[in-house]
This record gives sequence, C-alpha cells and structure tokens, in this order.
Amino acid sequence: MTPHDPAALDLSAFQSDPDDDVPLQQVQALRRSDERNRAELEQQVAARTAELERSRDLLRATMDASIDMIHVFEAVHDGDGRIVDFHWTLNNHTSESRYGEVRGQSLLERNPGVIEEGIFAAFCQVTETGEPLQAERHYVHEQFDSWFLQSVVKLGDGVATTTKDIGDWKRAQAELLRLRDKVAQARQQEGERLSLLLQSMGEGVIGIAADHRCMFVNAAAAAMLGCRADQLVGRSAQDLLGEGQVLAAMTAGVPVRVEDEAFRGTDGTPVRVSCQVSPMVLGGNPAGAVVVFRQAQERRPPRDD
Repeated sequence: MTPHDPAALDLSAFQSDPDDDVPLQQVQALRRSDERNRAELEQQVAARTAELERSRDLLRATMDASIDMIHVFEAVHDGDGRIVDFHWTLNNHTSESRYGEVRGQSLLERNPGVIEEGIFAAFCQVTETGEPLQAERHYVHEQFDSWFLQSVVKLGDGVATTTKDIGDWKRAQAELLRLRDKVAQARQQEGERLSLLLQSMGEGVIGIAADHRCMFVNAAAAAMLGCRADQLVGRSAQDLLGEGQVLAAMTAGVPVRVEDEAFRGTDGTPVRVSCQVSPMVLGGNPAGAVVVFRQAQERRPPRDD
C-alpha cells in the first residue's frame, strides 16, 4: 500500500501527532481492517478472473469442436457512422484451417466477393436491426467454390456467424434430382412404347382398374365397341363388358378364357367376342385386369354334302 493508492485507507493523520487523542491501538486496528479488506478484494478479483478464464477456455473448446466455421466480426464505421467494413475478432479451428489467422484483418480485403453475393449487406442489416438471418449461398470467390449455409446473429457492434459447407449435400441433391428425372423420362418412354404396342395390335385391349373403371383402351377395342378410345377411359367396365365371366374372373383374381361373351357397344348393341382375362394382383389383393378380345367368328350350321 502506498500513500497515493486510492484504494488504501489514509492513516497518516493518526500517526504524526503524539498528542492525538486516538489511541495507537485503534490506528493499528484500522490498518489491519484495511489490509483484510484489500486481501478479500484481491481474492474475489482472482476468483472472478479464473472463472472468466475457465469460461473463455470452455467457449474456445466448444467453438473448436464444431466442424462448422464460426466467425465473430466487429463493425468498422466511417465518420458519419455508416458501416464500411468488418474486422475479424475471433474464429474457430475449422475456420483457421481454411482462412488461416485472420483476427484483426478486414473482411472486404480478404473476401471482396461478399459484396457481390450480398453477404456484406446481410452483416450490416443484422448489426443495425438485431434480426438474425440464415441463407444458402453459392460462393465462388477467392479460395472457395461451394455451397454454404450461413447463420448470422448480432453480437455487440458486429455479428457472429456460423457457416456450414453444404456443397456435398447440394451435389447429392442435384444427382438425386437428375436420377429422378431420368427415371421419369424412362417411364414416359416406356409408357409411350407400350401405348404404341397396344395401338398396333389387331385385338382389342382394355385395362381395368380395381374400381372397375377403364384405365386404357386401344384403337381396336374402341372400333369394335363403336366409339373413340378417349370416350371409354374412365367409364365403368360393367357398362361395356356386362356382368358375365370377365368381371367375375377379375374379382376372383383368376385368369380365364371365354370363347363367346357378349360385350356392349356404346349404342347398346351386343358385340360377340372371344376374350382372355388376365387379373392383376398386388399384395394378394385384386388390382384390376387386362382384357384382350376379338370379335367372335359367326357360327354357321354344318353343310350337308
């Protein structure tokens, strides 16, 4: 303790005058009390400093354990108070592995591409409004060429950011979309080939769904029933095929060949056909049927020779 220490108790007045009424014991007691107070204060400061160091070390360890890039920036203002740049104040191990040591450096000097990509404007907005932002960005500048998911929050007069490299995920997503489109295109081409095959057949072909409605009808079937194919799609198969063996076979899930069956033309005229019914079964349940038919040959009585 020195005479000029503002935290020290000034006891000189009690020591200089031998005729002072204050006993020496009181002076010594005051000195001891002052020393105890100083010692307690120093202990509290030391404990608080150690606590802050532990918190800092824990924060640093937590940040360095992250596989995402974590940055803390402080805003740089011009004379009018406008933000003209940001300086790094902290970054984690993942960031250092890609950026190197950047604390104290200028964001715009190290990464001028942030202006073109709108990142600098986003930092300014979060700093000024306090509203956090999150965005996916395709950053192709400086040493980077990838997609990033960036979260930005206000921290003091600046921002803290967490940036995840999602380039592999975006490439995998693009590949999945490409494969999906390829499969869809292949299915469309297969459907077109199947349609051409069905339309080229001389026999009539009707596809029937599980609810007994016509899914597809080829040209030959439509011609034999006296209409266009698009006039039959969606209609009840019962209206065309009656309630004979065809629907019974489809319901039972058993294939059957019928040599003489009466279908109905669109005008109600009976159309005598021979047909093959092939039920479709999914998971053990009837899922419809495909009916292939041709007009039955007219039966003629035998001749007497």
